[in-house]
Amino acid sequence: MNTATSNGRNANEMRVLAALRRIVHAIDLHSQQLLSKCDVTAPQLVCLHTLAVHGRLASRDLAEKVHVSASTLVGILDRLEIKELVRRQRDTVDRRTVFVEITKKGTAFVAKAPSPLQSALAEGLSRLNRSDQSRLAESLEVIVGMMQADALDEVPVLASSRIAKSKRV
Repeated sequence: MNTATSNGRNANEMRVLAALRRIVHAIDLHSQQLLSKCDVTAPQLVCLHTLAVHGRLASRDLAEKVHVSASTLVGILDRLEIKELVRRQRDTVDRRTVFVEITKKGTAFVAKAPSPLQSALAEGLSRLNRSDQSRLAESLEVIVGMMQADALDEVPVLASSRIAKSKRV
């Protein structure tokens, strides 16, 4: 491999790394703002939005839809239930199944809450046509695969690991 190719690859690797760091930093800032303004984390808000859209769900289905592990979801739901934003109910036939539904208070909260996405990102995405949105999603999924992040046990939705560990996910 010649020096130009090696330097070019290294420069592009550094550009990708810098872009990913800026994205993680922006997610950190948004998560901190969301927590301080609304007293919920991004993963909690994503769960609320999901329940508002889909209605009552089995907890395993909710975990799958928001891309978190079942154990992470328990902590999220504990905090949302304390705030009376969701209600859990064990299935009477199969006691292993727990259903989760959003409460009236939770529905009102979601109606007033900001998007779990940064508003600038949400606005930018809305300006893209479906084809461009699809290409962007596919490109990000390629990065996820390259980083082997799709093999991780859990993905705290729109919260970096520092926020997820230091705050209440």
